[in-house]
Amino acid sequence: MSISLSRRLLIYLAAFTTILVVLAATPAGATHSDQTPPEPEPSASLDLLGQYQVDLANHTTDVWALGNYAYIGAFTSPVCSLDITGVRVIDISDPTDPSLAAFIPAKPATRNNDVKAASLNTSKWSGDILVITNEGCGEVLPRLNANGNAQKPRSGQGGISIWDVTDPAKPHALKQNFLPKTNGIHNTYIWEDGGNAYLLAVDDVAARDTIVVDITNPASPKEIARVGAPDWPDLDFSEVEGPAVFLHDVWVQDGIAYLSYWDAGLVLLDVSDPANPVFLGDSTYPNPDLSGLPPEGNGHVAVPNADGSLVIFGDEDTTKASSFLTSTVDSTMFTNKIAGANFGPPTDTFPLPSTITFVAANFGCNASDFSGGPGTGVALIQRGVCFFQDKADNAEAAGYDAYIVYNDAARGDGLVQMGARDSNPVGIVGLFVGNTLGSTMAAAVNDGKVVTLDALGLVEDGEGFMRVMDVTDPANIVQIGTYATERVLPPENALAMGTRDAHNVVVDGDLAYWAWYYEGIRVVDFSDCQAGDGFNGCTPVEVAHWGGGADPPDSFWGVYVHTLPSGQEVILGSGRNHGLYIFDTP
Repeated sequence: MSISLSRRLLIYLAAFTTILVVLAATPAGATHSDQTPPEPEPSASLDLLGQYQVDLANHTTDVWALGNYAYIGAFTSPVCSLDITGVRVIDISDPTDPSLAAFIPAKPATRNNDVKAASLNTSKWSGDILVITNEGCGEVLPRLNANGNAQKPRSGQGGISIWDVTDPAKPHALKQNFLPKTNGIHNTYIWEDGGNAYLLAVDDVAARDTIVVDITNPASPKEIARVGAPDWPDLDFSEVEGPAVFLHDVWVQDGIAYLSYWDAGLVLLDVSDPANPVFLGDSTYPNPDLSGLPPEGNGHVAVPNADGSLVIFGDEDTTKASSFLTSTVDSTMFTNKIAGANFGPPTDTFPLPSTITFVAANFGCNASDFSGGPGTGVALIQRGVCFFQDKADNAEAAGYDAYIVYNDAARGDGLVQMGARDSNPVGIVGLFVGNTLGSTMAAAVNDGKVVTLDALGLVEDGEGFMRVMDVTDPANIVQIGTYATERVLPPENALAMGTRDAHNVVVDGDLAYWAWYYEGIRVVDFSDCQAGDGFNGCTPVEVAHWGGGADPPDSFWGVYVHTLPSGQEVILGSGRNHGLYIFDTP
């Protein structure tokens, strides 16, 4: 669920009171009747074997396991870095009676989102390690001091910590505060190759956000490579409006790294030489998507099957509706996502239908920039040079009813919610649109053509779901199948409480095990999907579940399928509100 505090763009408006966009404004060829999948049949219920309860709302995050022990991380709510925030080590040798074996406290004002455990047998170290990610969660009161008084508030930390858990009941730190501790690390993955061990880490801040670390000696890790979107000119995010391009999660198998690269989709890297990763290709989102509307993007998680021919890929779209502007430019209709302003009147007061009557000169930063306009209607202004509020103030002073700011060419179709430099209110409403739409409208108005704004509002487009990707040709990745639970798409999605979004997944054989937030734990059979058969498509089928429904018992963040030393196979689920759940396999 989480998006890095500094890099995740806010591209949706908070609320509209009226939905004005109708099917006529939907892109050509996009209809609900030919896009919405069949209603899923009810699946069998998983058997709950045991539970270790952590009854803290929105607190528990990811889960991993090694041997007889499970590890669960922690988020920010309801408190951050008091004595309850950290990693819990849970003895699951008896799945019906799990118990706490150890607790690794978080650094003050720091959360431990991701946990990964692995047995290493390298040329320099042998034993079990636990890698913990660190992300700041604001300046909050840390633990009490010896006198029972709260210590001074402090900022959180980033980077990773590596712990020796060869004796899980007595973990001890091998390396803490590794990688820049000013940058949060969101996810990691561990693998061994030829007597060496490596770790892939996700940097929340840097543009080159894919970090390769040599952990052959985990007490002395070394960063050996750092790459990212600036290094991959062929990265394709053309199908997503207002794209945000950054790494979210990673998986490595047989020398290939599978990157969930948000609006750029699934990215494959060759890491057979870990110090020199090589870009192999990335996916594109089908347009229209299952909702019949343009795709959201938001590539969140990717896990390959055993032979690496297929990847189970999921989006993290936690908004049930998106904000759209429908406009007609010289008789051509456009439907584009928009953002708004967090100052001034509510965006649902934007005057529609309306006509753009003026394109501001020199970015609208001076009153004189509006001297050539008629003083009524909508002013269209390019981003840059001055504050958004300057543009709004000048448009209002010139007598315009509303204004639209469009992004500059360098930042393309990225969307931002316009903010004020201070608390001065603006008396007219404003919108923010991408460069493609804005420059098209500006050119038309300057050429004397009519640009009409026809409809504005929220369109119900559902939440994130499962995709099956054929990656046999990394330069031509093909989506061959999808699966969505009962409450992911409209109209059911709009009525369902809480987030009904696909989150984390692991794969075992032809089964995908999902932590699907308030849709519970879902087990989906994708054996119908065959690599190389992309044009025929496939139909994944749910075979088992736990939770979900109209009144769900918990919201699930993480899932892990684990075989205990006893030979018993179990499913571990991390419930956001109630801790660790242990299920029998279907």
